[in-house]
Amino acid sequence: MRGRHAQRQYRARVVVGADGRHSTVAELAGAKEYLGYDNPRFYYWAQWPDTPAWPEELRSFGSYLETLRESPVIRPLLDGNAREGKLVGLQKSRFYFREAAGPGFALVGDAGLHKDPVPGYGMTDALRDGRNLGNAILAGGDDPLVRYWRQRDVDSIDLFHFAHDMADPSYVNPLNQLVFARARRTPELMARIRAQADREISPYDVVPVGTVLRIVAGAVLRGRLSVVPAFFAAGKRGVRAQHARRERVEALASLVANPA
Repeated sequence: MRGRHAQRQYRARVVVGADGRHSTVAELAGAKEYLGYDNPRFYYWAQWPDTPAWPEELRSFGSYLETLRESPVIRPLLDGNAREGKLVGLQKSRFYFREAAGPGFALVGDAGLHKDPVPGYGMTDALRDGRNLGNAILAGGDDPLVRYWRQRDVDSIDLFHFAHDMADPSYVNPLNQLVFARARRTPELMARIRAQADREISPYDVVPVGTVLRIVAGAVLRGRLSVVPAFFAAGKRGVRAQHARRERVEALASLVANPA
């Protein structure tokens, strides 16, 4: 691949686009977007100073809305602590995958994959993909770059869909409320939530099917029928995620079995 700057021309075996959502490298290479959707909500965030009075699990918590002071847990953390820096907002965004490799180029970070930031892991995934891309470049040729791209999709597809699900207002529903209530008193389920946070299992595999069925059955017997539509909606989301992941696993396997 080659590019121009002023009157000079530069050549490289591989040009890496790590230049963010509005990647020039992606545009020049014609990297196509897929699974893209417009952000259905907006975000604001800010930072407050760390103080010894803050509980350990909330020390990095930053917020901005006065409505949060309605919470007896959060109000003491905000009152008396001046915000540091400016209030930052993100009102318009688009989440997507882009073709992350091709002849002479590769994309990493937000240049090739931008997902809803609510679950986090953006920097973690970028570092993981950067390591994998470095190994692909060292291997030489275009085939390792394409394998890097397909592996990135396998590694990222579940969390991409899960981030989309969390953005839906219906995510806070009677079934999920019961699941989290169960997790608070069930060490095994809490351990699975921690495993998901460590990227050891898929977010769609955190709660075993048998556990979900028992929660739903118990709720129905108590007359809480509102869990039923939430249960079927969760099932549809899970099937969609499984199908999307299977497609990408098969694409990677085919590439490994039939190298160019």
